[in-house]
Amino acid sequence: MNVLFVHSLQDIHSAEKPIHNYQYIQFGISYISSLLKTHGHTTRLLVLTRETNFIEIEKHIQAFKPKIIFFSIVFSEYAFIAKIAKYLKNRFPDVFLLAGGPHITLNPEECISADFDAICIGEGEYPALELINKLEKGELPLNIANLWIKNNGVIEKNTPRPFLENLDSLPFPDREMWKPWVADLNNNYSILLGRGCPFQCSYCCNHAFKKIAAGKYVRLRSIANIIKELQSIKINIPTVKNIFFEVETIAIDKNFALGLAEKLKDINKGDSRMAFGTNIRITPNANLEEILISFKDCGFKSINIGVESGSEKIRSEILKRNYTNDDIIKTVNLARKLNLEVSFYNLIGIPGETLKDFKETIKINRKCLPDRYSLSIFFPYPGTDLYIISKNTGLINRELDIRMERSRAILNMPQFSAKQIQHNYIWFDYNVYRGKKPLHKILTQVILAKIKTSYKLNFLSKPLINNKTFRLIKKCSVNKNLFHMQTISVAIVAKNEENNIEKCLNSVKWADEIIIVDMFSTDKTVQIAKKFTDKIYSYYDYFIDIGKNFAFEKAGCDWVLSLDADEIITDNLHKEIIQVINSNSLHNGFFIPFKHYFMNRWMEHGGWYPSHIIRLFKKSCGKYTVEGAHQLLQIKGSIGYLMNPVIHTGLKNPDIFSKKHSLYSTMIAKAAFSRKEKVSFRKLFIRPPYIFIKRYIFQLGFLDGIPGLILMSQFCYYLFLEQIKLFNLYKNDKKTHSFS
Repeated sequence: MNVLFVHSLQDIHSAEKPIHNYQYIQFGISYISSLLKTHGHTTRLLVLTRETNFIEIEKHIQAFKPKIIFFSIVFSEYAFIAKIAKYLKNRFPDVFLLAGGPHITLNPEECISADFDAICIGEGEYPALELINKLEKGELPLNIANLWIKNNGVIEKNTPRPFLENLDSLPFPDREMWKPWVADLNNNYSILLGRGCPFQCSYCCNHAFKKIAAGKYVRLRSIANIIKELQSIKINIPTVKNIFFEVETIAIDKNFALGLAEKLKDINKGDSRMAFGTNIRITPNANLEEILISFKDCGFKSINIGVESGSEKIRSEILKRNYTNDDIIKTVNLARKLNLEVSFYNLIGIPGETLKDFKETIKINRKCLPDRYSLSIFFPYPGTDLYIISKNTGLINRELDIRMERSRAILNMPQFSAKQIQHNYIWFDYNVYRGKKPLHKILTQVILAKIKTSYKLNFLSKPLINNKTFRLIKKCSVNKNLFHMQTISVAIVAKNEENNIEKCLNSVKWADEIIIVDMFSTDKTVQIAKKFTDKIYSYYDYFIDIGKNFAFEKAGCDWVLSLDADEIITDNLHKEIIQVINSNSLHNGFFIPFKHYFMNRWMEHGGWYPSHIIRLFKKSCGKYTVEGAHQLLQIKGSIGYLMNPVIHTGLKNPDIFSKKHSLYSTMIAKAAFSRKEKVSFRKLFIRPPYIFIKRYIFQLGFLDGIPGLILMSQFCYYLFLEQIKLFNLYKNDKKTHSFS
């Protein structure tokens, strides 16, 4: 039997291709379609916009000749679809019209009065299959669980069947039927991990859905089934790079999240890697560290966090989301440390919210500076708790305006007027990112927000926005690298590095400029450096980092990469650096992991790896302070993390380590002496053995074999030596004074 699915939407990509990419397809009808196809039925999809006319709809129906039309309906589309159903019932009275979706499920009494022959309450796969099989056999469609069916003026209200527990029993969703309606077929896909939500958010309808039927409401697919679907996408669309795992929160089951990450790591082996994203719900005092670390290792690029309101009072008392702002900040900081991008979901115009409350939302966004955000104006959906509250308190006193849903203020509250809500919606990007992003980028987002608030502006701007030239201009405003590639200087301070510097310079030949500050080398360091750059300067200071500041001052590019002469940049790190400095990153500096090699062995344990150090930063935002040999750069602004490591090869044997750290311990002692620090009993006698036990035993340094033992012993010895040298400096100073 031929089955036509109808999906409708207001906010479209273009008239010809209304859906931007496969992340925006509707899973409900996609699963129903795939189940029907496995049972021998033929399906097709019709996507309707407000510009679709009845003539076009008739053409599709006459060409396909469906026996049943299935409408999927949300609240804001109900009036539009009801009008379409009325027209179709008059023009094609023999075609069976079935409606389902969230609005139908929550408001069946209202919806059955429209021109549908039946409505589906709850999950629709097997009710739809039973209905179609009966119609195909010529039987009256009666006694089908989940369906309310009209029969000769009588409505048969069948009880719902239990929720489908084994989601693996369903075939993968039908993406093929969406193909004619999707603009970008190659890049972004979504995979549904499960159904249901365990939380009770008052603005959401999940709490109402779970009461519809018996059985387990929150269900996850098996990891094997998910991986199988991912592999099928990868085989059929080899160009796909981004996969979003759709689920209310992936952290609902820690073992599931960790198990999935482990399998994704296997999928992402080799050169053809995919980037993953998902939703994470913050819960009070939640420890997400293990999950997020596993995400980083397997290829996750981003996580979405539902902040909703920056006011803890609004979140807990009205939205029923009980976590603190500190919980949010802690999660964001952890994600940033792991180089995961963060997106925030925000709401404005919540019942009971004040302007002061919303300023708390701006404040938490400004503190965290999410890589992306979504701001929606609260819409009171019938069937939710907040709809009932809004109705009972008189905030809803007229028919709801469904045009530009979640972009136009619905509630006009005494303490937060519709005008104030609309103004803050439009200027949100400015209020969050002013001084953090270029002004032209902010104003672009303000203009786009303004367009989204007006149905007429949105309609008139679509042809312009989807014009290739406009899209290019918009992309340029967001991404400088189309017209201005960010430039980078490599700054190296060296002394007697003839055995290392050539490899280092070969690894950074791609840089826009290379700055060498030579601290009066007596070997061939300068001669070798001249093969790569003419920007070589002589400078000497006891403090190497002051020499680095001198190098930074000579740099003429947007960004600086600070290196030592015994460090090597890999091809993967080179690509990551170019990507990150030309991205729309809000960070002014980046930690880079280090892989240290000693006696030709990678020191993987004992705290040696990844040993993140800030080495990449905007020139205007970084400077060393006088703190000895190896101190962190001081960075103005936020700091991100890169994934690919610098290779540190200088510690080839114990003799080289001894020479270098003898020099470093002298510098550190002199720095301490200049600050008038006293010799510390703790640092002299307690710190060295404590560090040895901590790093060699508890941080598993012993797994690095004999080289690991030698390196840790030498390292702790030079911690001891720093204090001995500081003691000698004070001793010699007293002798000097005694002869003066």
